[in-house]
Amino acid sequence: MKYCMHNGGMMSWFTGNSNAPMTVTAEQAETVAQQYLDTYIPGTIVGEAEDFYGYYHVMVLSAGNGYGMFSVNGYTGQVGYHNRHETFIQEL
Repeated sequence: MKYCMHNGGMMSWFTGNSNAPMTVTAEQAETVAQQYLDTYIPGTIVGEAEDFYGYYHVMVLSAGNGYGMFSVNGYTGQVGYHNRHETFIQEL
């Protein structure tokens, strides 16, 4: 499993084989991500879902600016919000 940061540890919600094609599409990841935001962080929107090995990285935007980020499992669609980060400055 390449870059398997989800196999145990802080993000142990990962299940599946990250070498197999993900069953959740980027569009589905963005939809479930926006549903999460509408419920827990109203007024924010999702940025484009970027695929990694077994999950999608999604930026949270507020008034067009970076607000936070989270991951969407590419096999289950489960959302993992990254609340351990400080204020977002920029993405390179």
